[in-house]
Amino acid sequence: MNKKLFLIVALLPLLAAACTKPNLDPPINPDATVIINSKRVKVQIADTQAERDQGLSGRAGLAQNEGMLFKFTRPGRYIFWMKGMQIPLDFIWIKGSQVAEITPNVQPEPGVGADLLKTYQSWDLIDSVLEVNAGWAAKNNIRVGDPVEVLTGE
Repeated sequence: MNKKLFLIVALLPLLAAACTKPNLDPPINPDATVIINSKRVKVQIADTQAERDQGLSGRAGLAQNEGMLFKFTRPGRYIFWMKGMQIPLDFIWIKGSQVAEITPNVQPEPGVGADLLKTYQSWDLIDSVLEVNAGWAAKNNIRVGDPVEVLTGE
């Protein structure tokens, strides 16, 4: 009898762990905080080509005030796509320290080959792009011309 009780007690934590939903997408490991129109977003910075290539691909979700900031060494008209994305996003195109453009509600395209994916590009030269959950820009009243501040080491 004691062996059965011991076995049941030993297996309970394993059964409980098996019944919980796994956390597939841990929170962003923030490198910085971006502030636009007094709204704060904790961001992971993608400033190498490998980090920019990976982006947010494969993530099943983002917390409400999380995102990724793509930083470039010089202003340009950079092309973005939704390769491997599972969640819709807003693209906030940044020039210097201002919002230059907003591309809202960009949808993932599951099952579409890389050569057929839609591409997105700013009209103006930009040096950063902030990717956040779709609807974040509208919800937070973000507008072209709003000042952008990036705080590192927070």
